Amino acid sequence: FQTRLAYVADGKASKARRDQDIAVHAAEEEKLRLELEERSSYKEQVEGPAKEAKEAAKAVLEKVEAEKQDAQKETNRAAAEEELVELIRIITERYLLMSC
Repeated sequence: FQTRLAYVADGKASKARRDQDIAVHAAEEEKLRLELEERSSYKEQVEGPAKEAKEAAKAVLEKVEAEKQDAQKETNRAAAEEELVELIRIITERYLLMSC
């Protein structure tokens, strides 16, 4: 009879240990789930502004590039205009020399 009681007590103790292990594992799982949720939230908080900053920087770079191209066009136009003025001056001098 005592052996049977010891066997039953041992079974109950074993079940209690299993239940405790399950509870510990469940608590660890919940802790990991919360940590993952927290990291995901942090990632969203960081990625949103980072993406916006990247897009803003890209827009600024595009604007600077467009301004650079505009400046180059203006420089080319001014150089062509100077060349034209010089050609007109040369032609005018030659015409005047030929007229004399």
